[in-house]
Amino acid sequence: MRKIIVDGYNLMYAMPELLKYRKRKLQTARERLVNKLATLGKRRKTNIIVVFDGVQDEIIPAVEGINEWVQVRFSPPHKKADTIIVELAEVERNPRSCTVVTSDKAIIRDVIHAGLKTMSSEEFVLIIDSKRRSQPEYEEEQKPEMKPADIEVWRRLFNRS
Repeated sequence: MRKIIVDGYNLMYAMPELLKYRKRKLQTARERLVNKLATLGKRRKTNIIVVFDGVQDEIIPAVEGINEWVQVRFSPPHKKADTIIVELAEVERNPRSCTVVTSDKAIIRDVIHAGLKTMSSEEFVLIIDSKRRSQPEYEEEQKPEMKPADIEVWRRLFNRS
């Protein structure tokens, strides 16, 4: 099963339609982001963990549209969401099927070191806003098919004495 770990505020600030809520209604911006992620998770059958800094203002699970595909986490006091994201990456049992969404260079460096794929928040916004049902861009790459001629070339290379 695919999984996405999202740097919540990093993604939220990459979404122009949420920026207007940034200062006055942060909870509203978070709710709208979680709704979008819930829709994407359900549509793509992908588990999504979104991590925010700070203490939860209100109960996010009450957000309309949240479903079994999205899990919301807030960092505990004196711990940054960045640390939680890296910790989740380090304990991921199937790193090849997990993508971390962030544009934070330090997080990217650490999660790549843990063996996970990354995608910038700006790229991910395009996926969230996409209405098409094609396969997600964050899936494992397709393996190229070998043609009979290719196989013969490899056979000759490896059978040399």
